Amino acid sequence: MDSGIKKGKLNLFIVGVNKVKTNMRTKGKMAKKGKVKTYCIAAYFRVSSAKQGLKGLGMDYQKKIVDDYVLREHSNCINDVKYFWEQESGANAKRPVLREAIEYCEENNCKLVVAKMDRLSRSVSFISRILDSKLEFAIAEVPGLDSKSPMGRAMLSMMATMAQLERDNIKDRTKGSLGAINAKIKQDGHYDTKGDPTKGIKGRRIDRLGASNVQPGAIKAAKARVDLADKYIEANRGAIEDIVQLLAVKGKTSLRDIASALTKCKVATPREWAKMESSKDYDNKPLYQAKPKKWGASMVQNVKKRLEKNGKKETEDG
Repeated sequence: MDSGIKKGKLNLFIVGVNKVKTNMRTKGKMAKKGKVKTYCIAAYFRVSSAKQGLKGLGMDYQKKIVDDYVLREHSNCINDVKYFWEQESGANAKRPVLREAIEYCEENNCKLVVAKMDRLSRSVSFISRILDSKLEFAIAEVPGLDSKSPMGRAMLSMMATMAQLERDNIKDRTKGSLGAINAKIKQDGHYDTKGDPTKGIKGRRIDRLGASNVQPGAIKAAKARVDLADKYIEANRGAIEDIVQLLAVKGKTSLRDIASALTKCKVATPREWAKMESSKDYDNKPLYQAKPKKWGASMVQNVKKRLEKNGKKETEDG
């Protein structure tokens, strides 16, 4: 009888050990795969240009406002904030990073936080669509507003109206200033811009809007584009040439074949690479990450021409 009990206990012990081993193996597999961490707050930051990142509404300033808000209003989430960075015009409603942030909030039931209303949008219709959705969002500089309460929705709608009013006023002022300059040119035959000697900025005389004496700026911009194209070739020459040579061995030399291969290999397109390059902050870190985009035959043709041109130049210099 005693031996029977011992055998029963032994069997139970073996079953228990096997269960423990199974659980350990399962946990090991999950650890290898890695769980995706979910955050309770998604913070969205936006600047219109790379230069603006160094000014008052730059990324660092926005981050400070949001971090102070989270510390004050959601101290339990201080280490659970997912950041989304974007360099894009606020007039563009189809911003990929903003779309990504909104989708993340909807999927994970978390709150979207921006430093200021105009960082999200200056459009009343855009803000209204967000208010009508199930998305919870907050403006860090105005804590205490609940996007789900009637009073909070009303206040946020008013803020959106004021933001759009500011945008429209900027447009009207710009239009009015250009009209005044045009009238001055018609009256006097020219318009003298004001310089700032303290900053070394000289005034200049223009005889019409878009006049030929404004061209130095256009020339400088064109040169910057050429320099950026050369940098792209320098950074991606190896990858592109390797793919082209590999396709040539297989007898695939058409522009479409090359475009398809570059797309599959996730080689950054010139435009995506330029966005990333121009978004670098003062620490030389890009605020925008190049995304895989589809290559076209015309893009391949332009890159090949640039490769050939740079190759000839290197041969001449050598």
